[in-house]
Amino acid sequence: MRGQDLEDAFNSMLRTDYIPLSDTAKLNLLADYYVDYMGYVRDIVGPTDQLIVGRRGTGKTTLLYRSLVECMRSWSDEGSAARKRTLGVYLDLEKCQSLSSTMGSDFVDFELAFVAELCDAIRDELQRSWPALTQEHSLVDRVFKNAEIKKALAVNAELQKLVGILTSGLPRFVDRSGVVDRQA
Repeated sequence: MRGQDLEDAFNSMLRTDYIPLSDTAKLNLLADYYVDYMGYVRDIVGPTDQLIVGRRGTGKTTLLYRSLVECMRSWSDEGSAARKRTLGVYLDLEKCQSLSSTMGSDFVDFELAFVAELCDAIRDELQRSWPALTQEHSLVDRVFKNAEIKKALAVNAELQKLVGILTSGLPRFVDRSGVVDRQA
């Protein structure tokens, strides 16, 4: 192995957060050199939800990028830890409004921002994986714009129901006798 190859491999793991998701060559390089001693990649791309926490610089982003590559590989005939034909979507929540900034405002804004980011991430991954879809902007954009609008309306309706429940009575742990109407 040449010294430059070793340096490239090390840097690909060290600064994963600087690899653009569109640079599949660097992502594949990361996947070739990343050693998953603990088997975390299989867990992440598995059927159960995973919560990844850790201090800065402990490899969380590298692990997620490596898992994304595993999802990409699930579409080919080579072996993959992910189920066959798994679409991996990388969603950067730093682009969404923070939860702490929604405390004084309407939570609906946060949910809408989250759904919009999710739709954008799915669209980006579809276009990255199938470049021919970029020729069909209207198709992908129509699907996700409609989904975003419908989701926003559904979320608003559900939130209104919740507001009605919360403002019309007391929680069960306050009064266990039955329905409690709000007193004026």
